[in-house]
Amino acid sequence: MLRLLGCSIRVPDLKLAEAFYCGKLGFRSQPLTDRITMLPGRPSVFLEHVPLGPVPSDDQARTLLMLQVRDFAKSAAWFARNNVPLVTGTTNALAIGVVDCFRDPFGNLHSFVELNDPPAGDWREPRIYNVGQRVPISAIPEARRIYADVLGFVVHSDRFYPPALPIMNPDGSFAFVIYDKPSFLNDFRARAGLY
Repeated sequence: MLRLLGCSIRVPDLKLAEAFYCGKLGFRSQPLTDRITMLPGRPSVFLEHVPLGPVPSDDQARTLLMLQVRDFAKSAAWFARNNVPLVTGTTNALAIGVVDCFRDPFGNLHSFVELNDPPAGDWREPRIYNVGQRVPISAIPEARRIYADVLGFVVHSDRFYPPALPIMNPDGSFAFVIYDKPSFLNDFRARAGLY
């Protein structure tokens, strides 16, 4: 039985990626090889050195992290103080809470969310709320077929589709989300600066 244990973010410069994800965002770093650094967590994130262009094109699938924060306004101010531009610079309401997006130094798009109903208990920011694969809307039906029919993952609900399709592990635990760009990101390229 398959189960999601981690995800990979491809980066053209591993040292710059470590400086951003660990130095700026606060993830712990565990180098595995000269080409892969693990950011341990649930799930773990693997920074993978791949000589790519500086900004992924819109038609490329790419990994998205959705980071959970306690206070959206304080987090937005933190991003501003640390020279990490936000995509819209405003609160964008979703069914789960308020969200905005930011880019890493290579153009990979990620988001942060203050949940309407956050989990109880003590947790450290940044906390990965979920990981996803951001793909063009036209590719989502085929991605769904591959993950569900071929690999055995389970589609949790069509309630959020489009733009998001939550996918569960075969044991019923949450795995990841297949995303298209939400409506508030239609013009994100024009407004989002690179870190």
